[in-house]
Amino acid sequence: MKRIRYLLIVAAVAIGLAACGRQPEPETWIGYESEVFGLTFEVPQSWIVREEAGALAVANSPRTLDEDVRYGAAITFLTGSTSELGLSDSQQLLQLFVDAFTVGTDVEVLEEIRPMAINTYDGATTTMRGTIGGQSGLFRFLIVRDDDQIALLLVSTGDGDRYDDTVDRIVNSLQLTP
Repeated sequence: MKRIRYLLIVAAVAIGLAACGRQPEPETWIGYESEVFGLTFEVPQSWIVREEAGALAVANSPRTLDEDVRYGAAITFLTGSTSELGLSDSQQLLQLFVDAFTVGTDVEVLEEIRPMAINTYDGATTTMRGTIGGQSGLFRFLIVRDDDQIALLLVSTGDGDRYDDTVDRIVNSLQLTP
């Protein structure tokens, strides 16, 4: 349970890594591997990847990471052991995280939690609009899990679809690694 609280605190801090803005789809993509977080994914070469404060963040620019979410798109990755969480249902796991992020906030649920899959992994997703952690925009929460590992992804964008294709490609390239 302490691990869940820690992940929630880290994720709340990382909410500031969110997004809106306009940038064309980058042409050059590179693979990124994090042994610390146990995952790999593809990312546009021009984007920033930072591993710090217990979270892995990907964003279109340093300004997005350092100043304000209005300047671009961001994805925050948090990982942990499935067994530490005590729940095996992806939708229940996602509900736990969503409740923690949205308590006391003014958010509109645009898409109820539903099952989904990324690659061969079981998962769940939901989309909300509002203000979370002092940042306003669209927030997509995703849980991806296998038998041993879970990854929580918080995708933050503005109200438009400017980064949808890029973010979808990053998310869909995700692989959990032991």
